[in-house]
Amino acid sequence: MQIKLWIPGPPATAGSKRAFATKSGKIAVTHDCKKFKSWSYEVKAAAEKACPSPWQLLTGPIRLTVFILFARPKGHYRSGRHAALLRESAPTHHLQKPDITKVLRAVEDSLTGVVWRDDCQIVGHTTGKGWVETAGGTDIRIETV
Repeated sequence: MQIKLWIPGPPATAGSKRAFATKSGKIAVTHDCKKFKSWSYEVKAAAEKACPSPWQLLTGPIRLTVFILFARPKGHYRSGRHAALLRESAPTHHLQKPDITKVLRAVEDSLTGVVWRDDCQIVGHTTGKGWVETAGGTDIRIETV
């Protein structure tokens, strides 16, 4: 079985987490990335839409593929009649933030309890990030092994 998800726009990360005691004495955990919560809802909604109904959480081994695609900024392109061509100085690889591993962790956290029971079921993953000429987003593929 394979599930394919496309989340448009820049991804959020699940970077560092902060734990603190609430007034009631319970422990609360928050993510440092302010965009994580809303992006996580988008990932969950896309997964719920892509999964066949009725859906039961996957319980076996899973292979996860996550590619983050960023739209090239206008500064990467030439001007005038050659505006469709890249400048020689345009980078080949996306070397800026976000960090692939933090986005991978955000995907794993978002899909736990939605697609799979626990993210320890992930036995392999492939990740990457790069530039695209169209609108960017995150391509997620989930396969049972």
